[in-house]
Amino acid sequence: MIKNLKENKKDHTFVFFHKPTFDVTNFFPDFIMDNRQMGALMMEDFKKYKIDYVFSGHLHAYGRAARDGVVYITSGGAGSPLHLPFFAGGFFHYMKITVDNGKITDEVIKIYD
Repeated sequence: MIKNLKENKKDHTFVFFHKPTFDVTNFFPDFIMDNRQMGALMMEDFKKYKIDYVFSGHLHAYGRAARDGVVYITSGGAGSPLHLPFFAGGFFHYMKITVDNGKITDEVIKIYD
C-alpha cells in the first residue's frame, strides 16, 4: 500500500477496505480493525499522503468523520440487518461522491425512511 501511495500523482485519492481504522459512529469501538496499532499507522499514512477519503464497511450503518484532513466514511447499509438505530446512522443507504472542479462532495442517500 505505501508504495502505491508514494507513487500516486493523482489530484484525488480514495481508499477502500472492509474494517474501519476507528469507529466513526462512536457506538461500536470493537467493529474496527483487529490490529489497532496497524490502524493508527494507516491513519498516519493517510494524512501523510493526503488521502481525500477512506471508505469502509463492516458496521451495518452510516457514519462520517474527518481527522487530520481525511474524511472517513463507514457505509454498511446496503441490505443486511442494521446495527444502529435510525437516528444514529442505522438506515439503508448508498453513497454519492462527486468530484467537480477539484472539489469533492459526499452525500448519503437513504433508500427509504
